[in-house]
Amino acid sequence: MKLSKLIAVFITINVCSLSALADQKHSELAHKITDLGNGLYMETIPAKYGTFISSEKAPLPTEEWVRIPAVYETMTKTITVNEAYTSIDIKSAKFNSDHSLKALARAELIVIPAVTQDVTQRVIKTHAKWQKRIIPSLYHPPTIRKQINPAHYIIRNKENEIVQEFSDIRALADFLNTRE
Repeated sequence: MKLSKLIAVFITINVCSLSALADQKHSELAHKITDLGNGLYMETIPAKYGTFISSEKAPLPTEEWVRIPAVYETMTKTITVNEAYTSIDIKSAKFNSDHSLKALARAELIVIPAVTQDVTQRVIKTHAKWQKRIIPSLYHPPTIRKQINPAHYIIRNKENEIVQEFSDIRALADFLNTRE
């Protein structure tokens, strides 16, 4: 009878310890407990990460050449197609049939104005050019997130004894796929 009580106490302690591990799941540092069947449980301890300031030196300011395009302006100007000029129209004297003078010869000035046309065209205001631009270095150094500890997998039996531990997920997959 003592042996049966001892076994009952041992089973109770182990079941309580497994349930305690399962209760940790709700805490911030919870480890995931997975029932693998055949009386085996897998405890997953997640990887730990840390954020570090990059130890690299801040880069020096760099230079780059930037092309600045030309700036155009629309201008309208008046051009002369034909210059203004003056011509004279001389009308000869008119005579009667008896050759007597009917009207004197006359000169008439004809003023022809200049012919102009408005022309609109694009004119370069400033020419295209290349200019050196300085790119400043980073003001704040970059931060890097690195893994401190990889994920860890512990296989336990019903008695909460460690059967096997894995740090490599491939080895864990091989173990799970080859067991009976």
